[in-house]
Amino acid sequence: MYVREDCWPVEERCPGDLMMERVLSNPIYNYQTIKRLAVYFRDVEQAVGGVDFDSEFEQIWQNACRRKKKKKVSSQTSFQKKIHN
Repeated sequence: MYVREDCWPVEERCPGDLMMERVLSNPIYNYQTIKRLAVYFRDVEQAVGGVDFDSEFEQIWQNACRRKKKKKVSSQTSFQKKIHN
């Protein structure tokens, strides 16, 4: 919503029904929404299409396992230091 539409701040001045009515009845908002869906979705689709999800997931999983091992090792050493001191 734009500031000059007598709906600012949004949370205080415009309940959900009123905002929905203003957005749906405004052709500029409709055009902007359709443009975002048509243009930006195509860009997102192309970007996602080039990703190899299997290798990305494997890399994320390996990083998570490494962090867990490092955390476990560091907590064991700090615990052992406390016991031996």
